[in-house]
Amino acid sequence: MVGNAETIAAPVLETAVPRFLFPVRSLLHRQFLMLWLGQTSTTLGQWMDQFTRGWLVYEMTGSAAQLAFVSAARAAPLLFVGLFAGVLADRMNRKNLLMFSQSINVGLNLLLALLIVSGTVEVWHVYATGVLGGIGMAVQQPARQSIIPSVVPPQDLQNAVVLNSGTLNIGQALGPAIGGIIVAAFGMGAAYFVQTGIFIAAILFTFSMVNPPEHRSKKRSDESMLESLRAGFRYVRTNDIVFLLLMLALVPMFFGNPYQSLIPLFAADILDAGEKETGLLMAATGVGSVISLVLLACMPDFARPGRVLIITSAVYGISIALFAGASVFLLSAGLLLVAGFMRSTYRAINHTMLLKETEAEYRGRVNSIYLLDRGLVPLGTVLLGLMAAVIGAPTAVAIMGIVCTLGIVAAVALAPRIWRI
Repeated sequence: MVGNAETIAAPVLETAVPRFLFPVRSLLHRQFLMLWLGQTSTTLGQWMDQFTRGWLVYEMTGSAAQLAFVSAARAAPLLFVGLFAGVLADRMNRKNLLMFSQSINVGLNLLLALLIVSGTVEVWHVYATGVLGGIGMAVQQPARQSIIPSVVPPQDLQNAVVLNSGTLNIGQALGPAIGGIIVAAFGMGAAYFVQTGIFIAAILFTFSMVNPPEHRSKKRSDESMLESLRAGFRYVRTNDIVFLLLMLALVPMFFGNPYQSLIPLFAADILDAGEKETGLLMAATGVGSVISLVLLACMPDFARPGRVLIITSAVYGISIALFAGASVFLLSAGLLLVAGFMRSTYRAINHTMLLKETEAEYRGRVNSIYLLDRGLVPLGTVLLGLMAAVIGAPTAVAIMGIVCTLGIVAAVALAPRIWRI
């Protein structure tokens, strides 16, 4: 058992069902259960905010461009503040850092709710609270990811990572739907009051955790933020496995993930699909992701996770390149399902290995680099858009998929030891 990872229903694992077939076994550890409930609440609130903030700014301006700008303003801190947030996660108490960032969300949502119901909200309020909320998200993510190995035993770490990833699917599926229902029934102000309550619940779940043991560097208190950040990069540079795992996280997301932005174009111009078929095509990647997460939650740890990681990430790039050349609807949908399955699989294995391979005192900084993938996707999307305008969407997507796979091959060539892990 690691740290304070309390098991609350161990007999279930031993008598009712084999351990590896119990898909939510990591939730039996009370510490992780509280962390997971806090993450689920936070993600639900953030996806509600994704919908309500865009709807609010569109109602106020009637501008489609403003929808993109307000979303970018909310996401920008993940790219520019994330690295320093990793330093904070390694210097401060991670539980307290989580509660602090969640408190920012409570205050901002309450402020926006009051501005809306009082009729004094202005567009700049929406942007300002979006940027500050993005900073709160950037601060909490490295702390949350870094605390997972301290609240579950090693044999349940992969399961915990999978369930933690599943909160994104829960939030993405339920958050906008709940937000839309509340706005339609009670108005925008009510939606932000509900979001305030959701973030308060996240604080309460996190507060109920016992502080897990954390490893601190004796030199760290004398270092500046920049020195600590440089020390984190030195650690990554000198650890070939950690460096490779980060490359295998960032390269496929930059070159692979942007294809999703062009799915409607493929549906209309190449597959001659209508609205219904386009929706099914866009859902195929998500279906593949859900299948992957369910299977991984039920499976034991892989004997050679490095090999599975390399194969699934390479197949991810290949499936995207093949999708670019497909002209039959069912084949295209099948390839997107495969892409979604491979993406979720390699990301879950990648993150599990990264947490295991990284020394505890560097986990915050390493995770902050890992989380840069969320900021790289928009950049990759811009690159793909420019390429599509010049050489056509199918060719552009095919090139991105091929480069994704070649990047993985090149990364493995730099650290072949990953194949034996």
